[in-house]
Amino acid sequence: MPLFILIQISAIIGISSFITNKISLNFTHSIPITISIIVSLLFCGDAFGIIYYLSLMISLVGILMLLNCYITNKDFILMMVKFRLEIVTVFIFTSLFFIFLQNTFLTAADDLVFWGLFSKEIFTHHTVFPTKITLTLPETHYHYPRGIFYLQYFLLYYSKISDSLLLFVHFLIHLLLAAPFFVSRHFWLGTVLFLTLYFFPIKESYGLISTYNDSVIGFLMSSAIAIFIQSKDKYRSLLNATPIFFVIPIYREVGLWMAMIYAIIFFLILFLAKQKNRFFTDKYLILLSLISITLIANSLWFLFVDYYGSLGRNPHELSKILGILSDIFNNDPYSWKIISHFFSRFSKGLIRESFIFTYIIIILSYYFIFRFRKDLVKEYTTVLCLCLVGFLIFLAFRLYIYILMLDKIYGSIDSINMNCLIRYATSYIVTI
Repeated sequence: MPLFILIQISAIIGISSFITNKISLNFTHSIPITISIIVSLLFCGDAFGIIYYLSLMISLVGILMLLNCYITNKDFILMMVKFRLEIVTVFIFTSLFFIFLQNTFLTAADDLVFWGLFSKEIFTHHTVFPTKITLTLPETHYHYPRGIFYLQYFLLYYSKISDSLLLFVHFLIHLLLAAPFFVSRHFWLGTVLFLTLYFFPIKESYGLISTYNDSVIGFLMSSAIAIFIQSKDKYRSLLNATPIFFVIPIYREVGLWMAMIYAIIFFLILFLAKQKNRFFTDKYLILLSLISITLIANSLWFLFVDYYGSLGRNPHELSKILGILSDIFNNDPYSWKIISHFFSRFSKGLIRESFIFTYIIIILSYYFIFRFRKDLVKEYTTVLCLCLVGFLIFLAFRLYIYILMLDKIYGSIDSINMNCLIRYATSYIVTI
């Protein structure tokens, strides 16, 4: 692994260890939270044109925090020694993957049109919006959230950009966000889960062969879910995860809707749970906090786009949903043709690898829970049912977007490319 990337990862570890000590958080839980805080700071700093200096400051502060941990925190050193085999394993694997990616290039269509261009712009101009002119981008896509590029920029701060490094950093981002999988007692199980996810269903969202953000959204949301599941104090875990909910809509616009769906799912889990010493209003405050911070982040992004960039179209909103529902109930032929096309494409996706993988995981989970923890069967079934309802809402939103954007983006029904539907669906499936 290149030294310049190790420096930035060391900074992330340093800040994560500081957060771990200050709020008594599991170290693996603090890593995605730290990443979300860094992205949030760079996003805010970009509004003032200071991400070049801010990235350097965060890097230096993180390294100093790491050095301080080595000097003053004996528990941190003991933890590193205790899990030396696991650390060496991750280092060797990532180094081999780095060697494998040498002399590779971005070849996916959207990388050449959107994501690869966005990455090179921020490294060249030290901002995500160097000009209000859309250059070669379609005007309707210029507003795309670009939170992932702040993280790429930070990790490659001391390096020159290249296609192979972008692909490698894209892999590292998945690995860092998957940190909650690697809890101390289940490291090897977490390793198998991560590798299976990355090399099996993730390839359907192009996360393995490109810098598409769909799989990143899935891992980011799953890190919040893992923190929630593994923590004894569910309320505190969700408060700790608020930085994650803030950055999700900055990564992808669809992240806004996924975050709100899971905020409601978390609320319903807390609502159905029987916990003592908790006020009834706490559940509503948690729901309000998570949804509010997600909406605030989304609004800030579009204000940023409108001021510094070019707002080719309005954000995805639900203001026209009544009109579309009216068209559907009145048997509008265009709406029903899109619906037919949508479900035809999605039904074929149900037998794709990512979905089959999910079926296997659910079946195995039921088997092990029923065998070793029968008391959790009801709770697990409730969580799955809520996630399924959320998935249906997620699909309904995608269908709404296809109908809403028919004239402005696609022009005709036949020009709608439903391949992205499977990518978006895979993002949600990875989260589950």
